[in-house]
Amino acid sequence: MRQVCELRLILNSVLGSLTKLGWSIAILALMFCPFVPVLVQLTGAWLTDEMDGEEEIGSSLEGLRARLEPVGSVHIAVLLC
Repeated sequence: MRQVCELRLILNSVLGSLTKLGWSIAILALMFCPFVPVLVQLTGAWLTDEMDGEEEIGSSLEGLRARLEPVGSVHIAVLLC
């Protein structure tokens, strides 16, 4: 019976900390999510400016697509935030 009391104590501690963890995640999401679209747009603009110096349009478009692929889109960045 002693192990059941200890297990109940551990379970109560874990469940009590989950609410605080949930609020912490919510606050972090509220802090980070407004900045994600701005950072994605700035990264896309910077990469577009980097590609302006290239001479061939076909290769520059493919290069831009290859560089932008890891960045993704604003929707993906917000979901990953």
